Amino acid sequence: MNSPLPDDKPEAAQDGSSDLAADGRDSKDEASQPPLPALTDLSLEGGSDHLRENTILLKEKDPRAYLFYLAARQVSLENFALQFALDGGAGTGKSRIAEQIAKMNGAIYLDTGLLYRAVALGAYNEGILVDDLKELKEAQQRGTLHQLDESLKDKYQFLLRTAEAITLDFSHCAIDPDKILNSPVSERDEKSKPVLIPAIDATRRDSRFSQSLTSVLHAAEKRKGMPEMLDSLASGVAQLQEIRDILLPVQQEIGLSCVMAGRDVGIKVLPYAEVKIILTADTEVRAARRKAQRGSSDVTQEAQNISSRDTNDSGNMLSVDGALEAGYFLVDSTNSKELSALKSKNYPDRVFSIQELISEDIPFHFVVDSSDLTLEETIDTVNRIVSFKRDSLLDSDSE
Repeated sequence: MNSPLPDDKPEAAQDGSSDLAADGRDSKDEASQPPLPALTDLSLEGGSDHLRENTILLKEKDPRAYLFYLAARQVSLENFALQFALDGGAGTGKSRIAEQIAKMNGAIYLDTGLLYRAVALGAYNEGILVDDLKELKEAQQRGTLHQLDESLKDKYQFLLRTAEAITLDFSHCAIDPDKILNSPVSERDEKSKPVLIPAIDATRRDSRFSQSLTSVLHAAEKRKGMPEMLDSLASGVAQLQEIRDILLPVQQEIGLSCVMAGRDVGIKVLPYAEVKIILTADTEVRAARRKAQRGSSDVTQEAQNISSRDTNDSGNMLSVDGALEAGYFLVDSTNSKELSALKSKNYPDRVFSIQELISEDIPFHFVVDSSDLTLEETIDTVNRIVSFKRDSLLDSDSE
């Protein structure tokens, strides 16, 4: 079996991890390290056994990373105080917008798609094809995975092992766990807003991995044709229910305060998020954005790829029509051709301006169409919604 990752040694961490002993303790000042908080301090959502298992593993195998994990959750909770789920299809800009919102507010940010792309990269390096994933999906739907030939069974087991190895690592974040966990906010220098984006790691659970999956993914994305290949493989991986079940608690473990982007965040990962937004745009607009982002020459091919991805992912995400039927409100900020029928026929009573929607009296579940908005305008629209809800929650807590 080929290794799914290069064997290069990871670069030294910015936070001084080279000073760690083999068991994860600081060899410089071991005695001064604070005791590790108990699991009862975590307030784990839903009491997931898998979620608790992940956290216990982190605490036992890398105590230092565990402290960074707790500190990141604490800072995000102090700064942001809510869960924000941003869903959308390819080319809607959800990842860039969600990351910017998180940075503006000092919140943890997770692009859930990167988890599936990490598994997809392993699949690519193992020689697993899109057709293999289609065959696995069909066998899964028929309940005949046990009847597959040994080659496909091995590929399926490889995918499961890769997904099971994935954890999130905050050790590179510019935060001081000792200060955050052992002093009140009032005694700190200032209420900072650090970048809290976890690295995707698998080294703690699988010896095949020698460095952060995030760094390997970034390198792979720069290779010609790889973004498109990973799109196809990640879409196929994401349709395997057992993979989704394995990665769900990995996503949920980041806490009660976060910004998360994906396709099923609002309905599966963070079903009780205080703010849910589905981002949409006309297909040709999304294709033009992808063309500019990736430097491709064929906008028609990009549009076909997006339509195909939308079809493949339809079972794992809420459509605009389905969202409005479920009670979402449409922010009427554009003149989208694809939404005109929804505005005029199906759900005219759910179309409002953002000024009308900013109210504490309605659920903060919105559809935002960015077809005629710039990236900056979309970020501003989304941030106004999120900020209003965050401020109202902070005000109610202080009363």
